[in-house]
Amino acid sequence: RQSGGTSGPRVNLFGSGVILQQVLQAAGVLEDEYGVAADVWSVTSYGELRRDALDSERQARLVPDKPAPQSWLDRQLTDVAEDVPVIAVTDSMKAVADQIGRFVRQPWAVLGTDGFGRSDTRENLRSFFEIDASSIVYTALVELARMGKFPTDRVIAAREALGINADRLDPAGSQP
Repeated sequence: RQSGGTSGPRVNLFGSGVILQQVLQAAGVLEDEYGVAADVWSVTSYGELRRDALDSERQARLVPDKPAPQSWLDRQLTDVAEDVPVIAVTDSMKAVADQIGRFVRQPWAVLGTDGFGRSDTRENLRSFFEIDASSIVYTALVELARMGKFPTDRVIAAREALGINADRLDPAGSQP
């Protein structure tokens, strides 16, 4: 986990594997261009986090007369305010990161590679699936705006500056 230092709005960015480079790049843009601090989390396995959370949930169900055990994810997010959004980014289908969504008490958004890619380079593929740094920045700003923590007019300006095409077809529904 790497903490940003800005005192303004704050987001949590989850990334795994090679997509972590895009997440780190997005964190820098958020801080430098928009005054948004980003705590970056390296997620080594969404599946393991889910198994552990399910185990904690099961233990709480089986032994209701004792305090519910905290999952590893809960312990990590204990000090994270419940009004600080989490944007999880994966270069797999969104369902991979969404495995843990119900265990995260903060506002939750997921970016992933649902659909059929038709790109010649990794950079183009990330752009096509909206998991590149620009898309991560934009999603973080949108989530903050939804919570009243970032002005909507600045989100619209950022959309243009970041090259986000609001009229583009959803990659999940695009056919090869």
